[in-house]
Formats: sequence, structure tokens, C-alpha cells
Amino acid sequence: MIKGKKILVTCLMLGLGVSSLAGCGKKNNTADAKEDTQATQTQTMELEMDETADKNDGQSGADEQKNDGSVSMYDLTKAILESEDSLPDMTTVNSSASDADRLFAYVSDVDYSKIDSFLLAYSTEGKADEIAVIKLKDAGDMDEMMTSLKAHLKDRKGIYETYDADQLGRVDEASLYSKGDYAVLIICDKKKNIKAVIDEAIGE
Repeated sequence: MIKGKKILVTCLMLGLGVSSLAGCGKKNNTADAKEDTQATQTQTMELEMDETADKNDGQSGADEQKNDGSVSMYDLTKAILESEDSLPDMTTVNSSASDADRLFAYVSDVDYSKIDSFLLAYSTEGKADEIAVIKLKDAGDMDEMMTSLKAHLKDRKGIYETYDADQLGRVDEASLYSKGDYAVLIICDKKKNIKAVIDEAIGE
């Protein structure tokens, strides 16, 4: 059973913290206000993703069975989570969701029409842990994808710089790479183990 059915209470608390600080007059410039808006938008997206994951849990397996020999993102998600006990509870979504294009926008701004399939797992507890595997329809779009994922990492760093410096170093040590038409992002303490599972699955 895939872990990750809890709503991000931590993120809600962070959102409340932003409102409280604003009310107390501690945000005195446009840059700080922009950071608050960005963080709140990210937290809202994560909450919506959690709700969608709850609705889709238990349904994705059948949807993600591939007949062309490509990777089942449902099966790969399961293999990743079962392979590493050090991961926190993770919320998971993949390209079988009815609103997959909206969910994908959390991690990348690349046009979803260029995506063959994807999986995303991130910490339900508001920690930095995050794993994404994205298969492109055309490997020629990989440079655009990698640029987009680097921007995503920069956004995450900006949030943790403001609200949870303890997690910042973990984002700095993220593993970001491509193999063939797959892009992979891993933020966790035992990246080597997760990478081995992913690389075996994609067979590149």
C-alpha cells in the first residue's frame, strides 16, 4: 500500500504563520510579500494534490499498466517507497490522475502536451523529501525540462530559506539528472538507493 494519505497540516500551519506575520506588520517590503505569496500558492497546490491523491488511491494501478513496454509510474512509485524505510510518509500522484496536467504543474512549467507520463512523491509532513520521474514524448525537449526542474528547486530553496532552514541543505544536495527521455529529481537522505531503483526500472 502506498503511503501518503494525510493532509499537509504542517503547510497549513506555515500558511497561518504567514498571515500572522503580515498582520503584525513584520513584512515591510515587496520582496517579503512576494515570498509569502509564493509560499502560500505552493502550500495550496500541495493540499489540492493531497486531496486528489486520496481520491485516486487504489485506482492508478490499472490505469498505469503499459502495453508498449514502458515504465508503469504506479508500479515504480510503489517500488521506490517500499525500497527505502528512511523516507517520511509521502503523498503520491502520477499521470493516471484525471487532472494530471494540473498536478504536473507543481513540479514543472513545461507544456504538459510534451509529457508521456510522470510520478511525483513528496513528504506529507512538510519536509524537503521529494521524488519525481518524468518521461518525455521527445528526448529533444530534455534541456527545457531540466531548466524547469532547476527552477523548481530554486523555488523550494526560497521557501525553506524563509520557513525551515533545517531543510535547506537537503534541497541543496538534490540529485537531478536525465537518462534517455526520462528526467529524475530526488531529494532525500539516501538518494543512492532511490536512484538504483529508478535506473533499474527505466533501463537506460
